[in-house]
Amino acid sequence: MPKLFWITLFLLNYWLGASLVGHKFEGNYIASDGEGYYLYLPALFIHGTFEDIPVASAWEFSPYPETRKVKTRFTYGVAFMEAPFFGMAQLLRKIKGKKTDDPFAAEICMMLLISACFYGTFGLYFVYKTLLTHFSNKKTVFWTIVILYFGTNLMFYTVREPTMSHIYTFFLVAVLVYLLPSFWLTPSVFSTFLVGFLLVLITLIRPTNFVFSLVVLIYDVYNLSDFKNRIIHIIQNLKTLWLIPFIALLLAIPQMMYWHYLSGKWFLNIYQEIHHQSFTFWQNPKIYNIFFHPSCGFLLYTPLMWFTLAGMAWMALKNQYNGRLIGLIFLIITYTYGSWCIWSLGHTYSYRAFIDFYPLMVFGLAFYINELLKSKNQHFKFINFVIFISLIIINLRFTIVPFYWQVDSEATNLQDFWKAWFWVFDFSKWN
Repeated sequence: MPKLFWITLFLLNYWLGASLVGHKFEGNYIASDGEGYYLYLPALFIHGTFEDIPVASAWEFSPYPETRKVKTRFTYGVAFMEAPFFGMAQLLRKIKGKKTDDPFAAEICMMLLISACFYGTFGLYFVYKTLLTHFSNKKTVFWTIVILYFGTNLMFYTVREPTMSHIYTFFLVAVLVYLLPSFWLTPSVFSTFLVGFLLVLITLIRPTNFVFSLVVLIYDVYNLSDFKNRIIHIIQNLKTLWLIPFIALLLAIPQMMYWHYLSGKWFLNIYQEIHHQSFTFWQNPKIYNIFFHPSCGFLLYTPLMWFTLAGMAWMALKNQYNGRLIGLIFLIITYTYGSWCIWSLGHTYSYRAFIDFYPLMVFGLAFYINELLKSKNQHFKFINFVIFISLIIINLRFTIVPFYWQVDSEATNLQDFWKAWFWVFDFSKWN
């Protein structure tokens, strides 16, 4: 794909995101979870403290008990990635002659949207580069990228929810997966530092992403012999690979300092303190709900993923393209999130947690499309084409119209699901 494609995609994302808020940025995006990730930046660079700082979501980010220090249950990974764009926003305000003490300023919110558009576009670019190394048919790769972005909730969490963590993790995982083959070929100091940095930052954004350690360990391992060779390779390169735990410690220090500043403890599970529970459904995981619940069911709101899952199963059976590893990771994360005390993750368009794993799951979609393009059955190709185009249109409507507030996150019946779909296809609102 030429550079013009990626520039156009970035500009399209920004234009759509800006249009959805009427180009009025002030106060937008910085609320609820998005504010929790962002809080570190104004606390450090505007207020110089977490004490008595203004927050938009006061019900979520109250002071830590017996202190005036605002607590956030989220780690600082997203804020770290937003920081360059936050800095540019503050510089822009200085150039305009404005004060830089407003954490909800229009320039900051605008740059947070640009941040998500930047990471989303480059994440797709690295997915594209990775797929090119596995699939020789460029049409396969092109259509996979188009369908992945325009046909799933990846677009929604780029342009509508740019301060959520998912687009940032998507970018990091896309880069990590792209680097792994060359990394294992010759683990140099630089490549080890880069892989370690990416892996730790991914985990820092969401601790359950520690599962990507397994991806790093057994990527391109297809049998027992490959696994033995990988272990031998690790032992032979320990002089370099020790950098990874060192980087983990280095990046953990700022987070531990915040926890200690907040509570006097070097390790703090704020989720546990807030909910007094965490993985409460280990023995009865809500797996069916993750895929089919009326409020957020992954396969109800992102039906294109049926094709992806079919491709993943196909790859696993053929033991190609890391299909069994990807299938294993998918099962682990599904069970993990199904066991979480807030399994629905609150208000969400489709099941947003899977976005973090799209750079791996996309292989299933690419595999399906590749087999489809090789098929000589023109009728089958045409039917698939019509389905893909229809589902892309549906996803675009879900992204653009305010269906998000039509479905209660606690909804338990399909009436709420159909309410959302009828809202999407109410032509009186197509303006």
